[in-house]
Formats: sequence, structure tokens, C-alpha cells
Amino acid sequence: MTGGFVGAWELESEEAVLMALSADGVPAWDIRLDHNQVLAVAVDPAGTNFVLALDRDIEGGDVYLVAVESTGLVRWDMPVGSNTGFAMMGALTPFAVIPDGQGGAYTLGQNHHLQTQDKPVFDERLLARYHPTGERAWEARSGVTDVIDGGGLVVVSDEWLVSAVDGGSGTSVAVHRIDGSLLCERSIPDRRVRAVVARAPSEVVLTGQATSDRSAWFARYRVAPE
Repeated sequence: MTGGFVGAWELESEEAVLMALSADGVPAWDIRLDHNQVLAVAVDPAGTNFVLALDRDIEGGDVYLVAVESTGLVRWDMPVGSNTGFAMMGALTPFAVIPDGQGGAYTLGQNHHLQTQDKPVFDERLLARYHPTGERAWEARSGVTDVIDGGGLVVVSDEWLVSAVDGGSGTSVAVHRIDGSLLCERSIPDRRVRAVVARAPSEVVLTGQATSDRSAWFARYRVAPE
């Protein structure tokens, strides 16, 4: 919602509710989503709300990307991932969403691979872009040496998509073009990222925690891939 706030919560009936408030805190609308839990919400300049929502079940759950207009009307509701059957086949789970500036959205998540006789447990960073219609425009994957535990992403200079994921023992940062092609990657050992913010036309700020002593971590990087 432009000039206001958006929040979400879960009812005792296991229904997720999305509410918009005006800038002075007056409720504008609220809707019950056809899902159990809201994982993340992002709002674009036009007021469209992009919601990552979860339907829980005994084996895990399915993840959906929901576009809600500034009036509270659901425009579309698309499945984008699942961790159902996690114990058998792993998980494909988005956990962060941001607008793409053109009426669609980007999501960041993980593709979890379970241990086999030949390979240890590992994750892939999973990036995707969705059109304003809800159709997936592209998907990009890149390997991470550890199990992903959250992260974030931002668009920089309308050219690059910077994502950072917490790999447990360190942070993995990747820069993609907005068409999904990978430009570069960097590992930051002993750092667990919790937030990524675009600070200037070509800079990002990463914040989180050091793994060794759990002290707060703050770093600024210039995005200038060759």
C-alpha cells in the first residue's frame, strides 16, 4: 500500500490474514488468504503486494506467490515451491520476495539436496523472476557448499540482482543480471547474513552475525562486476 503499512498474521483457524493500514494507522482493508502462513511480503510503488505464503501439511508444505492489488483484491495465486516429502526428495522453497519494478517480482530460496552415498547434504541458491501475470520468466540456480538458512536480495542500479544466503559457516553473495545470468559469486567466511539493503546506486549493505563469537556484523560492498 502506497504511503501506508502492510502486516500479516495467522488466525487460530490456521488462516493467514493480510491487512493494509493508511499512513496514520487507519485500517484500509484486510483479507483472508487461502493459505496457513505468510512467509514474506513486499510492496511495489504501485501498491501491489507480493506475498509468499505457505500451506502446511504433515510432511512439510507448499509455497505460493500471491499478488494482491492495492485495493485488497487478489490478482493471482501461483504455486512456486514445495517441501512436501522433504525426508524423501528434498525441498524447493522460496523464502524472500521483492518487486522487480515492472509489475512482477523476484524470489530467493533454496533447493535442498539430501545426503546420498555419493554426495553430502548441500543446497542450491534458487532465484526466479515472475511476470505481472504470475508466470515465471526465468529461474537460476547456483550451488552453495552448506545448507542455506535464510538470506535476502536487492536490485541494484536496475541492472543487477544481488542475493546473499546464509550457508551456516559463511555467507555466499551472488550478482546476477536482471535476465538471470550469473555475473560473479563471492564467499564470506565466518559471517551469517540476515539482511541485504541497497544503499547507493552501486552499493549494498549486508548485516548479520559473526559465527565465531555471535557479534553483530555490518559490511558495505560496491557492486561493479566486470
